[in-house]
Amino acid sequence: MVIYASSSVTWMSVFVVAILLATATGLSAQEEERVTDQAIYRQFDFWIGTCDVYNPQDVKVGENVIRKLDNGALLLENWTSTQGTTGHSMNFYDPARSKWRQIWVDDQGTVIDQEGAFKGGVMHFEGEHIYPDKEKGSRKELFRMSFTPLADGQVRQFIEQSKE
Repeated sequence: MVIYASSSVTWMSVFVVAILLATATGLSAQEEERVTDQAIYRQFDFWIGTCDVYNPQDVKVGENVIRKLDNGALLLENWTSTQGTTGHSMNFYDPARSKWRQIWVDDQGTVIDQEGAFKGGVMHFEGEHIYPDKEKGSRKELFRMSFTPLADGQVRQFIEQSKE
């Protein structure tokens, strides 16, 4: 019995040491900078927050809530129009493409898939606006959007579309 007990204590000691080493390694990894702490992942942070959205005629058209998730790797947009329609976008930096990506889906089945970059103090995107059509499949339009942070903390969002 004593032999088994000392053998158990030895295995228990090895187990405890292994747990301590794993914990210490985990702490040092947490102390290191995460990839998402890099400046490129924070380029679109000026958009984070809750805001009322107005058209060029200064009429309120909806509300947007943008949150930062997943250690800053994702900005999630939650849009609600004054008419009650909703939409959501996922915005993230894609290191494989070295581009920012935005994928939007709304309650009408519309999809916007675009990519871009932050340059000259403005976030620029280009891609496709895809409209679902029951009879014809889908219709695509070229789509450009820019987000400009303003001095007063507001953000100007400018959209251009082309059917060609």
